[in-house]
Amino acid sequence: MEKRILSLLLVLFLLATFSAFGGGQKEAAEVKAPEKVTILAWWTVRKPLMEYSREEVQKFEREHPNINVELVGMPGDAILQKLPGAVKTKTGPAVVYMDENLVKPMALGGILKPITSDVYTENEIIEMYGPEVVRYKLGGKYYGFPNGDMAAVLFYNPEV
Repeated sequence: MEKRILSLLLVLFLLATFSAFGGGQKEAAEVKAPEKVTILAWWTVRKPLMEYSREEVQKFEREHPNINVELVGMPGDAILQKLPGAVKTKTGPAVVYMDENLVKPMALGGILKPITSDVYTENEIIEMYGPEVVRYKLGGKYYGFPNGDMAAVLFYNPEV
């Protein structure tokens, strides 16, 4: 699931990058090699997730040598404090992976924009993620997707 989300985010930003370079087809004489592009990504720090994300970024960069992904790990509270100012001054990251508890304050603060139906319709979102995805819905719009599921388990010794 995490790989799908990372891949989706990177594809979306590649499309944005492609359109920033003109996007359309040009005659062969006009085509230039694209300059190296850096995508800044802020990632919630969790050791296994960061290790996995770094491996995926390395694979992506090998496949796309003109794109460099600067993956910066930071605690969720740092993202909560730094992202609003970075977005307002247009110095923020292109991609942010954050814990779900940050979705509501970021959306209400105007930092996150809703997922539009040209990306995914509501039916597609529910089909992909199940009915529990409504926790990412505010004011009738979706602002994120789950990155996985967790199960809490308590083990105990009944003889103790």
